[in-house]
Amino acid sequence: RNRYGWEHSTLCEEENLPEPLKSHELGEVADRNHFPFFFNIRERRIKVFGGGKVAHRRLSALIPFVCKLEVITPKWCSDIQAMADSGRILLIKRKYSSGDCHGADYVLAATDDEEVNDQIWMECQTAGIPVNAAHQKEKSDFYFPGILLKGNLTAGIIAGGRDHKLAKE
Repeated sequence: RNRYGWEHSTLCEEENLPEPLKSHELGEVADRNHFPFFFNIRERRIKVFGGGKVAHRRLSALIPFVCKLEVITPKWCSDIQAMADSGRILLIKRKYSSGDCHGADYVLAATDDEEVNDQIWMECQTAGIPVNAAHQKEKSDFYFPGILLKGNLTAGIIAGGRDHKLAKE
């Protein structure tokens, strides 16, 4: 354990690689197919589709990272309107239309309509744009983590796309 209470594996001297974890150390996790990259998203164009609670939470998490946030939605909550009024996001007040993902570096599909989310996902797959589909983790190229910001520390936590409340805690 280090001074923060975190456990970490020791390094093998020969190969300078972590020792393989024993199955009991991994728990019941079947796979770990999402590596926790930390990308520089400053000035990246992120399009968010949807204007409800999920979209608001994700926008709130993204704002400190100084990216270009564009929200396309026919309905939005007052918190999203406040973000638009303050100039932190661009709010486009209409339904998704084919081709809307064009020019995005990343896309978040967070509408309350699974069919629309599926259309957004398909457009992104065709265009090679990384997408997070809030309604179905299997249609997400990346998970949206619980985020902790403290001074220069940034921590992102996921729970395999299965338990957002646990990751938030």
